[in-house]
Amino acid sequence: MDITIRPARPAEFAAVGDLLVEVYLADGLLAFGESDPYAAVLRKVAHRAEHAEVLVAVEPPRGAVLGAVTFAAHGSPYAELAGPGEGDWDPIPDVTLWAFTRELV
Repeated sequence: MDITIRPARPAEFAAVGDLLVEVYLADGLLAFGESDPYAAVLRKVAHRAEHAEVLVAVEPPRGAVLGAVTFAAHGSPYAELAGPGEGDWDPIPDVTLWAFTRELV
């Protein structure tokens, strides 16, 4: 399968947010299911994209979003652990991590 990795487009933000919620639900990380208040936070991809870099893995030619990763540089509200000169990244789902790693290396 070919995978293209690129910045998320605004038209894909809803799909990325839905994927995030789906993964968190599957991993049992939303205690109250779909109605968990954190699900709404996960779906705020536009806000995340304003303060960090949101990349997607898509399957050409359909363009279906297979996964996403957020890279947040130090100082971003999404950089929880990064110090000066560092950044945080949060991949979903884990299989996408390998595709992004290959692309970055």
